[in-house]
Amino acid sequence: MCEKFCKGKAIIFDQKEETRQLNVGAIIACTGYQQLDPSLSKEIFDGWNVFSQYGFGLHPDVVTNLQFERLMLQGMHRPSNGKPPKKVAFVLCVGSRMDRGIQYCCKIGCMNSIKHALLLLKAFPDAEPWIFYTDIRAHGKGYEEFYSNARDHNVKFIRGRVAEVVPNGDNLILRAEDTILGKQIEETFDLVVLSPALLPNVGTGELSKMLGIDLGPDDFFLERHHKLRPVDTKMEGIYLAGCALGPKDIRETTVETMATASKVATFLGKGEVSVSPEIAYIIPEKCNACGECIKYCPTKAIESMSNGVVINSISCNGCGICVPKCPTEAIDLKQTTDAQLMAQIQGTCEEDGDKPRILAFLEKTTAYGSADLAGQTRVSYTPDVKIISVPSTGRVGLKHVLHAFASGADGVIFIEGDDSPFREDQVREHVNNMKKELSKFGVESLRVVSTTTTLPQYDKVVNLFQTFDERISKMGRVSPEKRQKIADALAGGK
Repeated sequence: MCEKFCKGKAIIFDQKEETRQLNVGAIIACTGYQQLDPSLSKEIFDGWNVFSQYGFGLHPDVVTNLQFERLMLQGMHRPSNGKPPKKVAFVLCVGSRMDRGIQYCCKIGCMNSIKHALLLLKAFPDAEPWIFYTDIRAHGKGYEEFYSNARDHNVKFIRGRVAEVVPNGDNLILRAEDTILGKQIEETFDLVVLSPALLPNVGTGELSKMLGIDLGPDDFFLERHHKLRPVDTKMEGIYLAGCALGPKDIRETTVETMATASKVATFLGKGEVSVSPEIAYIIPEKCNACGECIKYCPTKAIESMSNGVVINSISCNGCGICVPKCPTEAIDLKQTTDAQLMAQIQGTCEEDGDKPRILAFLEKTTAYGSADLAGQTRVSYTPDVKIISVPSTGRVGLKHVLHAFASGADGVIFIEGDDSPFREDQVREHVNNMKKELSKFGVESLRVVSTTTTLPQYDKVVNLFQTFDERISKMGRVSPEKRQKIADALAGGK
């Protein structure tokens, strides 16, 4: 039947699955979403089926919003008896915006339910649509007017979560609380329409590993920067679009997709890829091919080959995270070599005077730019803090911090940019591991601090400098005995 009516002859029923290998210059991940269903609900909510309280699966007249769309296309009717529904309840935030499980908003539920309510009234002018909501989120262009239009057409809005839906013969009893009026509601409905949470599509986690890009805390793909690079990933040439990034409506998806297409066209239109000279490189005589560095490379630029460990110069972004992780010191970073970094630390920490000396390692793009912005806006900060810019704070290893304390530093600050491949949780873990090692030399953990910043947050950077300087002034300088102990350990290669 489909073949008969499809003018484009686009339907081929005997088509078989096949795998093709393509050479491409860019990749767009637009994996879409999946809707929360009972099986996923049990997995997310530790065995609890969030749909059960709404009678889903127990009565045919409890449907999801997508199923309601199908009913409208087939001629609006009740699944149980085929009769027109007169009184319909739309239940929002099913499984979303909850303390446990899914905490984020589905973004489309409010407007979708209002649309369905108005379509119901168009089909049956005497129908009664009720919308039970947590908060009406009308954030888009014309959305507030759409919401007002629904109220003018006598769509009833009840603020409060639905407690339960109980089948009662041919009807459904719905119990809820109106939090505005502060009273309990018990009403009988012909049809209940649920608006479930939106989740990352099946296979998103597996694809993220294949492409070497990160997932956010909500398990959707993570963009390079949510404001400045909203469709980029940390991997050059790989872009994102649509609900792969998170729940969104059609308008937002369309705008974002056009932005992604523009990015890809610009990237491919160059005809060549510019590679920064600041990349990591292997020192063959030191490398034992242990593969430890491969675990930490955020762009998957390091591979183990038959002839040893190899770094892909195009994929490497020069962050330097791999350098201090190598147990044999077989990796170095061009333009920020170990010798150069050690010399900077030595020269910065060796100063005369009795005032505390604080060394701050700032990620060179965003974090250093934030500190520079403070200077441009004539905001002053303590001269006791000396700044060294690094590709990322992950470039700085334990031996560099030990060298700083041995050379005269009394405190060390790490500040990472929010768009860096070295994520905030990784920075925290990196610094905490250093603190544990420093404690073996008698260096207090309070002498090391870390944070992340955005470019405009120069006040956050300045305040950290000031409060940390006050802390170190109260703690006093590191004793000569501790400095000597650290220097002896460094000299002995421990």
